[in-house]
Amino acid sequence: MWRVLVAGPLLAACSTPAPAGPDAAAPDVAAIDAASVLRTPPFTMQLCTGGNPGDPTCPENVIPLEALGQLAVGGQLRFVAQPLSQDLYITQLRITGNSHIHIVGLYVDTYANGMWTFGQLLTETLEPNTSVTAALTSFNSSAQIAFRVDRIY
Repeated sequence: MWRVLVAGPLLAACSTPAPAGPDAAAPDVAAIDAASVLRTPPFTMQLCTGGNPGDPTCPENVIPLEALGQLAVGGQLRFVAQPLSQDLYITQLRITGNSHIHIVGLYVDTYANGMWTFGQLLTETLEPNTSVTAALTSFNSSAQIAFRVDRIY
């Protein structure tokens, strides 16, 4: 008798739930696909092939951040991109032009044939007056890219 009493409730707890009623809301796939992504417009990096940052052979990339929203107006991401074999090094990555921008989760995404490919995390946070260095492995430096952020405040 004891086994029957224990097994009965376990079977009831593991049973398949009843189908949802007519009032149950299905997930809105279009809304999920259209969720806003904080991303800069696509661009092609200028590569540092020698010399010092700022030299004609080692340009500094300057990317406006207005596309990330009102908080980012006037802000820019600045960095130097240096290729090395199949990798790309992003150095001196920093925020300029707006000392109130804080970025959480900064990624680099690639853009080709009208589609985005989610890319590598560059840094978990980027604060004003700080500089970050990051390596992108197996990266096509001639690809169009954009920076994507999880959150900006």
